[in-house]
Amino acid sequence: MHKPLFDVSPAETAITGRFVNPVPRRQLLAVFGERKRAVVASGHVHQYRSTFCEGTRHVWGPSTGFIIPDARQPRYGEKDVGYVEHRFERDNAHAASFVRVQGLKRLDIADFAAAYGKEA
Repeated sequence: MHKPLFDVSPAETAITGRFVNPVPRRQLLAVFGERKRAVVASGHVHQYRSTFCEGTRHVWGPSTGFIIPDARQPRYGEKDVGYVEHRFERDNAHAASFVRVQGLKRLDIADFAAAYGKEA
């Protein structure tokens, strides 16, 4: 999915713009019911992070384009450019790793303020 479901817990009530809002999150999780979710993969935050919550692994993918500096966005995970390699095994095992691409420039969105106007 695009946005991570939450920061730390599915019970979070804050509406931040970084995570799926509480009501749609509850609706989405209700669709799954009691089915086990092995992994939820997302992006949006431009940081790599891998955590476990209630038996589900949550993996956030970084951006391949740019990082968002700490002054503009809290640090939740690793701020670097690259991608996530997911490996799914026949026994339903899952592994994910952050891959840095040799030669990929680590751009900082703060260096391109004009791209987002005066508020960026």
